[in-house]
Amino acid sequence: MRLVRARLVWNGRALATPYWDAQPGYRDIHILPEPSHPFGRKGLALATAWQALGQGRARGMIVLDGDVAIDPLDEIAMTAAVESAPDAVHIAPARLFPRSSGRAGWIWAHWGETGEHSDFDPFIRHRAEPITRFSFSYTYLPEFLLRRTDLARWAFPVVDQLMSKAAVGHDIPRLPVPECHPKHLHY
Repeated sequence: MRLVRARLVWNGRALATPYWDAQPGYRDIHILPEPSHPFGRKGLALATAWQALGQGRARGMIVLDGDVAIDPLDEIAMTAAVESAPDAVHIAPARLFPRSSGRAGWIWAHWGETGEHSDFDPFIRHRAEPITRFSFSYTYLPEFLLRRTDLARWAFPVVDQLMSKAAVGHDIPRLPVPECHPKHLHY
């Protein structure tokens, strides 16, 4: 199955790791600062990447934020999850730390219907409450969802939120990938 793999590089900065240098297939998608920095055209960058790399030829796109580290087992787990359900959104469990979230402690980068930034953990109780919001820390977006959104018009910080709402609105399954252990390093 052909997938687009996109790593979001903010302001020319992204993690440099030995694993990353050996990981073929990911394309760096650069998001540069704008006058209203840190707000920017994250949606436009993703939409342009999808148009250039995948539209009509790929099942979807795996999005990896530039401040998130993955290892080979994460990549294997995500790919297996996508192959088992290519029309669903797949969300790896990433923790956001206070510097990113403004909260006193870490929170999950996804949540369910109990409310934004609750301590609800869908990777433990996901059957009781579906994931309704997610960030792009390490996430797979199916082709159908990418095609049905106005992604190019969405700016940071609402891109992830709007994509989550679109997935819910189109009744696209949002599945956790608990075998993944990405590390968000913006702390």
